[in-house]
Amino acid sequence: MFVELGADIPLVAPASLFGPLCANFLAHDMGVLLIPPCGQNVDRVMAWMGGYGLGEERLSRLMRIAEMRDAAAAGPPVFHMDPDDIRVSHRIWNEEKRKLTEATGRPVLKLVNVDSAGIHWPLEQARRVMEAESKATKDEGGLLSLLSMPGNDWLGRDASNMSSIHLRLADERGVTLIQGVRPRTPLYALESTGEDGYPSVRLTPMK
Repeated sequence: MFVELGADIPLVAPASLFGPLCANFLAHDMGVLLIPPCGQNVDRVMAWMGGYGLGEERLSRLMRIAEMRDAAAAGPPVFHMDPDDIRVSHRIWNEEKRKLTEATGRPVLKLVNVDSAGIHWPLEQARRVMEAESKATKDEGGLLSLLSMPGNDWLGRDASNMSSIHLRLADERGVTLIQGVRPRTPLYALESTGEDGYPSVRLTPMK
């Protein structure tokens, strides 16, 4: 799945979209492996996920969040990747994925902000790793979700081509709109709610 963010989309919008997905995997004792968007650190991610009432033990056991080397202390849920070498980083990523899979006996959810990859590593190398991970997901099961913000059209286009589902988020006068590009869907307003005491989203058809 590829999610394309338009200009002026607040970071809370993709967080509201992906949060319930992560929470569903975690609630079913399935691992989540994450490269967060630029500007989102581990503390913010953990605070957001804590709103789903999953408990610190479950989050620490099942969630792994990538940070670049020396950006934060290592140890669950943080693991370090190498900003200078994508091959080393991909080996580290695969090792964390292996440990989660072996611990749970089930495939994992992988959320990847492709813009982080484009910032730290050569684009052609980032594209090859993205393609390798897409193929691995088909063999291993689980779900690979790719997220791209404006300004990284090259990687975003490749991410779209690798994905069977392409969603687009756009801002219209302060309202976040979502539409399926592939497969094509109607246009919906995406609203964050707190129904049942947990963060959730409501999709309202646009007429």
